Amino acid sequence: NLLHGLAETNNPAPIAVNIAKSHSSSVEDAIPDYLLTFSRFYELCQFFVLNVSCPNEVNYQRLQEKDRLKEILEAFRNANKKKKPFLVKLSPDLLNSQLDDALDCCQDSGVSGVICSNTTISRPEPYSFPDEKGGLSGQPLFEKSLQMVKYVSTRMGKNFPIIGCGGISTSKQIIEMIKAGASLVQLYSALIFEGPGLIKELKLGILEQMKRDGVKSLEEYRS
Repeated sequence: NLLHGLAETNNPAPIAVNIAKSHSSSVEDAIPDYLLTFSRFYELCQFFVLNVSCPNEVNYQRLQEKDRLKEILEAFRNANKKKKPFLVKLSPDLLNSQLDDALDCCQDSGVSGVICSNTTISRPEPYSFPDEKGGLSGQPLFEKSLQMVKYVSTRMGKNFPIIGCGGISTSKQIIEMIKAGASLVQLYSALIFEGPGLIKELKLGILEQMKRDGVKSLEEYRS
C-alpha cells in the first residue's frame, strides 16, 4: 500500500523522483537507462515514479507494451532492494485492452500503484491544436484522466492506490477524483498558473465541501 509505505518513512515531506527514459536512449536501451537514474537517486528518495508514458518521447508507446513493460518492471523490482514504494505513470491514450495489459503487468510485478495520467496526444474539443505536437496538459485533460481513474479503480478495486493527475485546478475536481477512486491527487499546470498559494485555497475549498456534505473524512467519498 502506497500510503502505508510512505508513512513508514517517518518523513513529513516524502521526496519522490519521476524517472523517464533519456531522449538519447533507444527503447531497446530503456532498462539500463532507467536503472542508472534509479540507482543515483535511490538513497535520496522515499518513493519513485516509473514514467513509461511521456508523449514527447519518440516511440513511447512501445514502453507500455505488455512484454516490454513486464521486463522493465521486473528489472525495477530486482533493483529495489529496500522495497521502496514505486508507481507507474500511464498514458490516457491507451485503449482499454492496452490498459488492461499494463495493469496486469503492474499487478504481477507488485507495484505500489499507478498515476492516471500523463499528458495526452489527443486534442479534445474545444481545445483543438491540430498543428501542435507533444503532450497536452491542463484543463483539457481533466475529463480524460477522470474516466481513466474510474476505469482503473473499477478493474483493480478501491484498495489499489491510484494518483489522479491531469487538469486538476479546483477543490471540486479533487473530490471528483477521489469519488472516482483516487487515493491521492497531483497538480502540475494549476501550480504554474496559480502558484503555491493554490494549495491552501484548495484545502479550504475541500473542507468547506466536506462540511456541506456532512463528511468527516475524504475516505468517505471513496466508499
